[in-house]
Amino acid sequence: IVIKPHEPARDEVLKVELDLGKGRNGQRSCIIDVSTETAEPRKLNEMVTQVVEANAILPTETKPLYKFLRFVLERQKVADRVQNLIQEIDYEMFESKFEEAATAGDDYDSVSVETKCAANLEKLWLSAKNEVSHYGSGADVVAYILQRNIAKMRLINAIQSKLENENRQPFENQAPIATMDFDEEPVSRGQTGESE
Repeated sequence: IVIKPHEPARDEVLKVELDLGKGRNGQRSCIIDVSTETAEPRKLNEMVTQVVEANAILPTETKPLYKFLRFVLERQKVADRVQNLIQEIDYEMFESKFEEAATAGDDYDSVSVETKCAANLEKLWLSAKNEVSHYGSGADVVAYILQRNIAKMRLINAIQSKLENENRQPFENQAPIATMDFDEEPVSRGQTGESE
């Protein structure tokens, strides 16, 4: 059997064509369309069994075909989840979150924003471990890279939070340096303001 991938339709997650070789009436082939519903292991196994029986494929090909489809589906799932995780990690950037809080007029400070980002990044770190790494050695490496990027983002956020806090602190704690009545003429250098 030769398996050829096809572009799935909007309501499909996987579409492949099975080239079954030559038969009495010429070249034999069939299409397997996998939807979100039939991607579930039990239903996928039932569908593969039906395809094998309907196309007079050797029963011994049932298990290898099922394993192949499961492998492809899992790889797709990992790719989609990794892409989502990358976007979610980028969303927890301190600078963006700080500006977002300022624009919304929320009661915020650099420490609270950084603490919230750190908590969300911790959840993403666990997601990379629990949702990606168990799909095999390749996925394990991807999960490790994601976790390193999360750790770097937490470090960058902590540094930016500290800098923001240091930049704001002096001005918030100081009294005004001077006040000025704008109806008065400024005194230029060399003048005392006293008449001789």
